[in-house]
Amino acid sequence: MKKFVLFSILINICFVFSFSEVKAETNEFIFQKTVGSAEIEDGKRSEAQEKARDKAISDAFSNAVLSLVPEKILNKKFEDIFSVIESAAPDAAEEFQVMGEVIKDDKYIIAVRSSFSKKMIDHKLASAGIIIEEIELPEIVLLVSQKGLEDFTAYQWWNDKRSPSFSSLEKAMQKELADMDFKVLKPFLVKNDSDDFEQDSVPDKKEAVNIGLDRDADIVVVGRAEAMPGRNRIGDKETIQVSVSLMVIKTDSGEELYNFSKDVMVTVDENFEGSEAGFNKAGQVAGEKIGKFLISHWKELLDSSREIDIETTGLNYLPKFIKFKNRLTQENIVKDLREKEITAQGSIVTAVFSGSPQELAEEIVKIPFNDFGIEITDVKDNKIIIRFVTDPQ
Repeated sequence: MKKFVLFSILINICFVFSFSEVKAETNEFIFQKTVGSAEIEDGKRSEAQEKARDKAISDAFSNAVLSLVPEKILNKKFEDIFSVIESAAPDAAEEFQVMGEVIKDDKYIIAVRSSFSKKMIDHKLASAGIIIEEIELPEIVLLVSQKGLEDFTAYQWWNDKRSPSFSSLEKAMQKELADMDFKVLKPFLVKNDSDDFEQDSVPDKKEAVNIGLDRDADIVVVGRAEAMPGRNRIGDKETIQVSVSLMVIKTDSGEELYNFSKDVMVTVDENFEGSEAGFNKAGQVAGEKIGKFLISHWKELLDSSREIDIETTGLNYLPKFIKFKNRLTQENIVKDLREKEITAQGSIVTAVFSGSPQELAEEIVKIPFNDFGIEITDVKDNKIIIRFVTDPQ
């Protein structure tokens, strides 16, 4: 009887802590107290103890993840969230402590206090395409050349001078990416002063980046998709194979972020006439993979801090530089600002910023100054060059 009373009290205390412990979390960790149990088979108490402990930690991890995910995201993305929970627990705990143990009715019951890194949970969710806080995702341009079974040449919307529209694969990619809250820019008339792009080819990296920059896109996805008869069949069903090869490029730097290549097979009715089903399926697969990669990459980019040199010059620059430095700090654009070099001709300061030099330059240019202006003359891999001007244009 005493054991049963102790057990009941232990269960009640642990469930109360499991419900309320989130309130006591720090900025870096979430703490959970949970109970796990396992059958003792063939008298093997140590194995049952381990299983009960793992069950308690797994439940704690589940509670920790769910405590961070807003309800609207939980309703929309529960399958992906569950996959994160299932794949990570019980090894996701930073630390755990056994708070109490009891054996009852051939069951080993254990109470465990576990701690989990918020950053780790955030990263695992981002890798699954789930963002739990508001961030500005990149705008995307799709440049995917599509050639169907019955097509003599590939369709490329950027070569359409009358009414450009997405191909079937691009439409499917757009839907997948939009479901992840990306903005995919619609096809537009592409300015091209030189000869048209060669039909049946895709733009090279420079051409693709220029098309993306024409609409201030952050990302351009360029590549090709081609349908061909599959060799497999079942009953009266035949197959279509779509080969997709895509490259994800960051427009401000020209950096290749991700490559995606896959052969997608679908079954279709015998004597099929089109490749639509294959392109739709391939677009869904490509959109999901690229979207999940970009969410994870963009989150890491925003979370990471890099050092960027800001070089300033200009007539009577020193008082302007002091005001400039103060405003940059006041606006909370940079995490830290350190003086690196100051001379009579100019200065160099090092800014700690979460993002690229181009992104920092775009933030700086939005800062108003009352008695002078700035001209950003160059943005390099790790440096921004600024000239102070008395009469801003």
